[in-house]
Amino acid sequence: LKMLTQIVLVLTLTLTLTAAVSQQSEERLSGSREVIYVNDPYFGSVEREYLLYLPSTYTGEENLPLILDFHGWSGSAEGHIQDSLWNVVGEDNGLIVVVPDGIPDSPSGIRTWNISKEYNDVYGWRCDPNRENYGKSDCHSSCAEWCNPDYGCTAGTTCFDDLAFIEQLITDLQEKYSVDPKHIHITGFSNGGTFTYRMFSYSTLKLAGFGAISGSPFIGNGEVPMPPRSMIDFHGLDDWTVPLQYDHSPGEGPVGRVRTISSWDGLYYYYKPEYLDLVADTYRCSEWREYPTEMDEIYAFGWRCQVRGDCQDNVEIVKCNADYGHGYPFASTEDQTASARILWNFFKDHPSADA
Repeated sequence: LKMLTQIVLVLTLTLTLTAAVSQQSEERLSGSREVIYVNDPYFGSVEREYLLYLPSTYTGEENLPLILDFHGWSGSAEGHIQDSLWNVVGEDNGLIVVVPDGIPDSPSGIRTWNISKEYNDVYGWRCDPNRENYGKSDCHSSCAEWCNPDYGCTAGTTCFDDLAFIEQLITDLQEKYSVDPKHIHITGFSNGGTFTYRMFSYSTLKLAGFGAISGSPFIGNGEVPMPPRSMIDFHGLDDWTVPLQYDHSPGEGPVGRVRTISSWDGLYYYYKPEYLDLVADTYRCSEWREYPTEMDEIYAFGWRCQVRGDCQDNVEIVKCNADYGHGYPFASTEDQTASARILWNFFKDHPSADA
């Protein structure tokens, strides 16, 4: 009886410890919602929010890479992380992961990222300004002074300065946590992917490799940054939302630095194949060659990555495509963390050269 009691006590203790570890792991993967007050250049002090995921290995004694992951148009941090799964990959690889939230400052509560001005003095409108042809979108309260839902390209997006928000957020995170200054990476999906390109082109911070998913720069934006920066881009061949191919779109828009491709809601994106060549040509990279990933022999929908390497400052430009639509390439497979793993493998090989 004494032995049986001891066995029961050991089993009870084991189950309790297992449950505690499981709860801690679940809390790590669910993250914590944080608040920061930033100085918006136009609106002054603004409250912003984000989700923070610290890996269980975090002690503050070692600098860890920082990943900032951006949701798409009408998305949210909580919803997006369930698709990107950077929280899982961050826990497995010892990464600090931050998922910022856009501000829901429209009547419908939609969150977006401010990714460009509606009009460029050289190239004109970033969209077909006759919005009655596409259905009206909300004017966000931050754009109330100049937004016209019938004409222009401001309706449907926020006007808070998100680039300023993220640069101040990164500085704050570096002050609070042990962040590896050579490994601060930006990634995002759709509207968040286009914002990734905005950070790629215009952020003044010393950032490392970037990763855009299903997003492209708008006409009049997407300047090639100097010093050079590395980029890996995922885009589905069957994307009808932010089209990669002209046969998935209404056709060309106005010509900018390169040709543009129009979306079905009349937005003018840079035609991705020509834009990535513009970047790689500016960096004096070699020609396209195969870029191997762990999913090359597994994915059934033609997954293929190519790279232009041997570039100035040892950066690389990578593009990955397959027969999927507007989303993460492995979202419908049993290995849903594959996208973030491939991104991380690229990121860890492409630190910031000047941090």
